[in-house]
Formats: sequence, structure tokens, C-alpha cells
Amino acid sequence: MTMRPDFQFETQGEGCLVYPTHGGAGPHWVTPRGVVFAPGEDGLPDFRLALLRAPGPFARTSTRLDLRLEAAYDLAGAGEQLVVPPSFLAPLLPMSGHLRLSLPLSGAGLNETLSVPLAWNGLGRARVTWRLSAEAGAVLRGALLGGTLALAANVVLALRGVAARGTGAVTFDPRALVRALSGVRDERGRTTYEALQTFVREPWAGQPWRWHSQGAGDPAPWAALLDRCLARFARLAPPEDGDLSPALTFDEPPPGEMTWPLDDVVETWRPVALEWRPLDGLRAGGADPSRFVTLATAPPVPHGFVPLEAVGNLPGGRVNVPQVGVHVTAAPRPPARPQPVQATLVLEPPRDTATTTLRLLPGEPLTYTARPYLLLSSLVGSRPTTRVLTGSPLTGTGETLELGAAELPAKFCPLAAEPALLERAVLTGTVTWTEGAGEHHVPVRLDRARPEVCVAVPTGAEPALRLRAESVTGGAALDLPELDVGERLLTLWHLPGFGAQTVRFIWVPTGDAPGLDVEVESEAGGPHTRLHLRRDRPGAEWSYVVDDPFRPRYRFRVLPDGAWSPLLSPLDTREVTLALPYPDPSEEVSR
Repeated sequence: MTMRPDFQFETQGEGCLVYPTHGGAGPHWVTPRGVVFAPGEDGLPDFRLALLRAPGPFARTSTRLDLRLEAAYDLAGAGEQLVVPPSFLAPLLPMSGHLRLSLPLSGAGLNETLSVPLAWNGLGRARVTWRLSAEAGAVLRGALLGGTLALAANVVLALRGVAARGTGAVTFDPRALVRALSGVRDERGRTTYEALQTFVREPWAGQPWRWHSQGAGDPAPWAALLDRCLARFARLAPPEDGDLSPALTFDEPPPGEMTWPLDDVVETWRPVALEWRPLDGLRAGGADPSRFVTLATAPPVPHGFVPLEAVGNLPGGRVNVPQVGVHVTAAPRPPARPQPVQATLVLEPPRDTATTTLRLLPGEPLTYTARPYLLLSSLVGSRPTTRVLTGSPLTGTGETLELGAAELPAKFCPLAAEPALLERAVLTGTVTWTEGAGEHHVPVRLDRARPEVCVAVPTGAEPALRLRAESVTGGAALDLPELDVGERLLTLWHLPGFGAQTVRFIWVPTGDAPGLDVEVESEAGGPHTRLHLRRDRPGAEWSYVVDDPFRPRYRFRVLPDGAWSPLLSPLDTREVTLALPYPDPSEEVSR
């Protein structure tokens, strides 16, 4: 079971967009309205500016910025606008993104710019590390402590969903189509998403695609076409200063001719651009700004010794990865250094960092080969196993080696449960996969003390996730349907029976009774509902909203004095047939 937002239906919110779940059985998905610093281990914003001064008469200061950010949402505001409770909403997590941050320097018009892709951990958080010049570090420190600089950053995100649908199909030459899309520019000369929307909204006559419509009066399904173009050919482009609309780049397509039906279900992505003022967020928290800055003097390092730091941008809460690290080797440089220099750095959670010193020749440039590895634990039957998985070699030349999930020899499956769900349930279960003749499984548990976990599996494995929900107040446990491990955020909608339920009552008249009255109530209580069934209208539907999935049942009785039925589940009994006579009611009751 995979829940995805449906881009066919879009509601404009206050600073965000809202999409329903494709197929209807799920929450409304709310797009981010900004980004903020993720909370650190101490509860403060996860922002660290480290200034390290090397000793000696010609000392230089190195500066390193280390921060974690996360997407920010206004679920309460979206709920007020849509007039739905917050439990009916869920954050739409980014799948990828890009950050641009510029620091002004002392020279007129000079600045130092960070422009990096954001490697999201699957749960809406990303880590960024940046080696700054001494001057840029001093500017950032002064801005943070003095409060005089309004620093702005540009963030673009890609959000995954189900493409809009339309009538008919389009036939095109992929290269001609991509050339046409790449040639669409805004006033700044960028191929932006807004410019592409305007382009595909124009009349389709003379465009490099042919539309086979099903009716002469059908409107051109421009959104369906653009969504499929993004899914097949486009990527996010790094933002530039002042970008208010995300820009795109296009891959070189294959030759030939393609035909796309526009009414099929296709997964795609849509971009969103956000402006972020990071220093404002730090100042608004009220914490002493000096707590985010560290000043230190490095101990003397003999000539030829070079520091090396490994930094991991990895999901937290790893339940079956007891160790992550990297083996580093600097090749021999005979005759002065005939032996390789080797070191192993073990990333220590929760920061996932490690440092070492390599002893090289005086003046030798820093060049090394890095092989990431991890220890992977699982159960085969009841037998625990742990093995080493080693990744492909990487070439490094800098004093900081950044490792993301893509560089490690495993696939990470992060999983989180929303607070509203964990207020009512504890989730337990297993992630399983098959290797050879053996089935591996890893137990998982999500509760209020640990709302996020991450399971690692071998790269080629196809894991399955099985979960059971147990009420924190007692009651029967609920088995969730088998989940896609890509379903990273669990909501109340994943519990069977949550949300709107409809039961149909059908009366089969016997004798000469003209009608039947039925009273219905939900297990959770609330007002009773009376249904009036007649010979000319023997069927009626009763709908109710299940807010507590551990109490989803209902019961009914025939008026005026029939006994209550047993409690029935709407998952098992969606239609009730009544074959009872009843005298003509004295009062007409509407459905």
C-alpha cells in the first residue's frame, strides 16, 4: 500500500499547496512553506560554526559550517483553510533539492557562495557542511553575534506525486520536444517551471507533439503533459540568487518517436522554490548566539601530517547498523615513502563524524582512496548475523570527506510515524528480505520515545515491511497491510478503519409493511442516526468518520424497540440486509 499525493487536484493554501491522496483513501498532503534548522541533540537549532586557528607565526584560520535543516509545514493553517482536523493532513516530504547561500565579503560586489545538492535523509532532513575561507567565517560569525546582516538563501525542492491525467495521447520526437522545452526562458534567461507552465498552456497547434484527443471539445491536458515531461526528462537546476521560480535542466533523450497515453497513472515530481533566512531563525529562538560558535587553536602538527575528517549525511535511528566507517589509503610515493598510508575512520553517531591524521611527505598533496563500509545485522530465523558490506572506492583530495547514503553499500529505509499516530498506538513489526535460500528480518518499533527508525538492507534486496499497531489504552491490535518501504511517513490513515466509512442498509420488504426505521450509532459514541427505508426507496447509506481506528465499529437496531445488533466492522460489513416487517411509522424520518 503506497499513498501518494494526486497532482490532478490542487488547492492553494496560505504559502503552500494541498493535494489529496490518489485514490482517495489517505490524508491531504501539504507542501513545505519553508525550511528551518532541525533540532540538535541539545534541543537547539542544529547549526555549528567552528573556527580553528593553526599555531605558528604564519597561522591561518580554517572555518567549517555544519548544519542540518528540515522542511517546515503549517498543517494547522492548512487544516483551518480546508476545514478538516489536523489528523487528516500530512507533510509532503521532499525527495531531493538544492541549496544556495551567499556570504558578502569586504570587497565591493564580492561574495563567497555555497551551492550544493541537498541529500535528504528520507524524512525531510538534510545535512550541509561547508569549508569557508577565513574572511567568510569572520563575516558569518560577526553577523551571528552582531545581528546586523540579513542573510538569505535559496532552496529548491522536488516533491513526488501522481501525475495529472487527461484525455487522449501525445506522439512526439523526444529530441524535438526537449529542444522546445529547453528553449523556453524567463526574463532572466532561465528555463523555469512557471515559464514551462505558460508554454504548454498555449495552443498546441504547431508544437513538437501531436495530440490524439478523444473529443473535439476536450481541453488540452497541459498539466498531464508537463508532469510526464518532468518525470522522464527533467532535473532540478541549482538556484541562483533571487530565484523565485525553480529552474530545470533536461537530459538528452533517446532518438525515435514516443507515444504517451495521458490517462494512465504515472509517478512524477513537481518543484517548489523557497527563500530561507537562516540567521533570523537562530536569533528568533532566543538562545545565546555564542553557543553556535566554537573558537579553538589546533595543537601543533608536525610537518607532513595532514588532518582528515569524514562527515556522514545519513539517516539517524539506524537499528541494524552497529558501525559505519571508511577505509582511507594514500598510495605509496617511492622512493621517499614506499609504503601506503592507511587509516580507518569510524563515524560516531549522532553527528556521524570522525577525524584522523595522515602522515605524508612534507609538501605532499593530499590524495587518497576511500572505501566506505558498514556492519549489517539481521536475523536469519532466530540466528543473529552480522557481516561487513564494502562500497565502491572513492577518490578524495580534500581535508573533508563527505559520505551520503548513496556512497554506502546498502539501501537505507527510514521510517517515521506522525505524532498523532503515536499518541494512540505503538507500532511493532519487521523488515524482511530474501538472500539466496535465507530470509533475513529486522525487528522495528516506533513509539513516542523513538518516532523514527532506519533499517539498512543490501543494495539489491527487495524488502517488505509488516507492522502491527497496538493501542496505548488497550484493545485489539491492528495488522497493517503490507507496506512499501518507500512509505516513509506513517499516519493514522495507514491504520485499517480510519477516516470516512460508509455502510449501506437494504430493506427486503415482507408482508404489507410500507416502511422500516433503523437507528445506527458508532462504537465511539456520538449522536444516533435514524434511517427511513420505504418500498420505493429500500436502500439508504449511512456515513460516519472514524477518528479512533481502534474503535471503528458500529451497531444498529430496528425501531421502535428492536435489540441492538452486535458491533460490526465497516471493513467486513459494508452492506446490511434487513428482511423484517414494520408498521407504518407515524413520522417521516429523512436519511
